[in-house]
Amino acid sequence: MVEAGKSVPKRLRKEPLLEAVWEIRFTSDRDSVAELLPGLIYKALEIEFSKIERLPAANLPSAIVLQDEKLRYVPTVRLEGNPYSIQIGERVISLSCRRPYTGWVNFEPKIMELAGILKETSLITRPERFSLKYIDIINLSGSPSLSPMRVVMKLGAHELISNPVQLRTELREDGFIHIIQILSSAQAVLSTGERF
Repeated sequence: MVEAGKSVPKRLRKEPLLEAVWEIRFTSDRDSVAELLPGLIYKALEIEFSKIERLPAANLPSAIVLQDEKLRYVPTVRLEGNPYSIQIGERVISLSCRRPYTGWVNFEPKIMELAGILKETSLITRPERFSLKYIDIINLSGSPSLSPMRVVMKLGAHELISNPVQLRTELREDGFIHIIQILSSAQAVLSTGERF
């Protein structure tokens, strides 16, 4: 999705990335995947992911979780490392890299290592989808605007470019769907207390 003649930098001077997340959603022929996978993954990666944390969704009855479309892919357990974490649910697993982003050259091998461990467990019968998500906050001076992104938006006679806007679009390319979500005004507070 890079314009012809444009190159993509390997690292930005001022890192806007808050978190990068690789996620796989799947079905399994076995029950209680969310109870089995954390132990198997922990055994393989215990040096790097030494802390296991139960998430709030772990308290929900599994029958309700599997029936509710919104809860089906909610993680129930987190294996914590630094700067990575692995979240596991009955039908979802994700690998997250928090700020400071280690770069694709370091993140990709972690994804491949986790994917290899998942394959060895034989608990994932059918992958439904996988995704790679980057969450960025770009600090701009002045009032929130989409103008730096070269977006032109009108609603009737109203110019929307300088108003708070939430934009979501899907671009299809080479069999992949690129989902782009842009909020012209957003704030984030990290676990470290850092604010953006």
